[in-house]
Amino acid sequence: DGHWGKWVASPTNLQGALNRAAELLRSNTDQKKGVVVVECGSHPVARSAAQVALKPVAHAASARRGMPAQGAIKEARRSLSVCGALQSGLRAAVRAAMPELNLTTGFAEQGIDSQRMMALAT
Repeated sequence: DGHWGKWVASPTNLQGALNRAAELLRSNTDQKKGVVVVECGSHPVARSAAQVALKPVAHAASARRGMPAQGAIKEARRSLSVCGALQSGLRAAVRAAMPELNLTTGFAEQGIDSQRMMALAT
């Protein structure tokens, strides 16, 4: 019944979240800087909606359907690198939450679960 039970059984109010994020961006940021969207999940379902609502400069998803995990992580890393997000506070925050990654060992064996997958993008 914990986190995963709620996550699997409850709908996500994606439109509401994007609308709120757009509100906050209009009132609190310099629109010229753009937005970085980091989506954690088994498939990047928010990409199109986020591009319309937020006009992000980059979008990174924790997984891509039909793509091995390492490939998806490398793609996310490239996306974030293009906009300079990896040079920002995002990199420091994510690195602080993650151990060093060993690509020769499985993610689960390194204690990396799906909640921490986006941290691999840094």
